[in-house]
Amino acid sequence: MSKGATRQEPTAINKFNRGKVSINGEDKLSLALIDSLPISKKQTHTFCNWAMYKIQEHINAEGLDSKHTFVHLNKNDLGLLESLSHSR
Repeated sequence: MSKGATRQEPTAINKFNRGKVSINGEDKLSLALIDSLPISKKQTHTFCNWAMYKIQEHINAEGLDSKHTFVHLNKNDLGLLESLSHSR
């Protein structure tokens, strides 16, 4: 849950705190975007980013057709999840 506004990150970055997520990995990995959600202007470099980077790195390495996104969801927007799931 995010204390700020609901938003999504367009990329996972190869940064975790002061180090890297993946030593030989790309600097950024593109993530799927949801049309109706705002895009974050600032990227995180903590555990959430680490998890999204590792998931996307695996999807890319295995050539999977999976798509995933990185959304910071404000608790007041929980109902948004239901509307998004019905719009797909």
